[in-house]
Amino acid sequence: VKVGGGNNHRMGLSDGILIKDNHIQAVGSVSEAVKRARRNCPMKKIEVEVKNVSEFIEAVKEKADIILLDNFAPEDLKKILKLKPKGILTEVSGGVTLDNLPFLSKIGVDFVSMGALTHTVKAVDISFEIEKQ
Repeated sequence: VKVGGGNNHRMGLSDGILIKDNHIQAVGSVSEAVKRARRNCPMKKIEVEVKNVSEFIEAVKEKADIILLDNFAPEDLKKILKLKPKGILTEVSGGVTLDNLPFLSKIGVDFVSMGALTHTVKAVDISFEIEKQ
């Protein structure tokens, strides 16, 4: 990522708490998941994955540090980002490509998670040959 000019917003799972759909399902709501995470690890940043506008609003009300918008359609992203208050960051994942990065940057996404960065990379053919003189 760094070599390509990007920056990581986390280096590993220990950098913060990432609340995913299974965690939300286990405790009943986005609000409850964020509250429990904040209570148990008050010094950690909390990122929560949401799947719709109502979950986004819950995450905003609970003041999640980062809200992960996974597999949202471009028009839905534009609408939801208009609801984002200052101080809360957003990350987009699912369907992110080099082609749609300019659009995501333009609409105000803070971070992107891009599997295409690693799973579709083409290997560089490098060799080193020594010749006798």
